[in-house]
Amino acid sequence: MIRSRLLIGGAAAALALSAAALAVAQETQQPPPWRAEMRQRMQARREQALTDLRQVLRLRPDQEAAFQALQAALRPPAREPQPQPPGELTTPQLIARRAERFAAVKAQMDRRDQAILAFYGRLSPEQQKTFDSLVRLRRGGPLLEGGMGMGMRHMRMGAWRGRPDGPPPPPR
Repeated sequence: MIRSRLLIGGAAAALALSAAALAVAQETQQPPPWRAEMRQRMQARREQALTDLRQVLRLRPDQEAAFQALQAALRPPAREPQPQPPGELTTPQLIARRAERFAAVKAQMDRRDQAILAFYGRLSPEQQKTFDSLVRLRRGGPLLEGGMGMGMRHMRMGAWRGRPDGPPPPPR
């Protein structure tokens, strides 16, 4: 009897706590303050990379229009707020929304790839060799991967664990 009261009381407390946490989470939909700073740093790094690319390739004035188109295509798309929170959608609606996001990402990748190919076509053979070398040095880098450079790729694969500033490796 005491056990059942404790279980019911514990379940009620957990339910109340989760409801309160959900209410707080819904009230605070603002992104964390560090996110804007991180986006600004990424934007500055992207602009510096494009400036460096312009200098290394020694672009001619007739290549400037293709370079401007490349810059526009490499700019990340504006993020749109989600119309409905995921908790209010049904499973088919969630799947449809995910398919729309994937289609938008694919369209952005296609636009970026077409701009890179158009820019590459405007380069002289010597500039193309330099461009190819830069891409190989960066292993694709942010130019071909839409901003995900070496650091993110290594983090995704778990190679960051051996670095001194990273977390210790998991126990075996």
